[in-house]
Amino acid sequence: MHLSAPVDSAGFSRFDASSVPPDAAPAPMWIPYVKVEDADAIAARVTPLGGKLAEKVADVPEVGRVGMLVDPVGAVLGFIQPVVKA
Repeated sequence: MHLSAPVDSAGFSRFDASSVPPDAAPAPMWIPYVKVEDADAIAARVTPLGGKLAEKVADVPEVGRVGMLVDPVGAVLGFIQPVVKA
């Protein structure tokens, strides 16, 4: 079974679990993350290069700035700008 989430007018996917049959098992998946120096700069380059942001860049306390993109062929990749700890 393949499940996909509709994309809203801003280009973000919104998964609605109510559309999933109750007996459906989630498909296994991995989302790799890469360390970046500037998460906002990466996010700004996604659309001009043909991809879409799957998740806006957001601050995760004590972790860093995190975002997720989908490349032009549908591969998902997360990126993280870690918090610099003293």
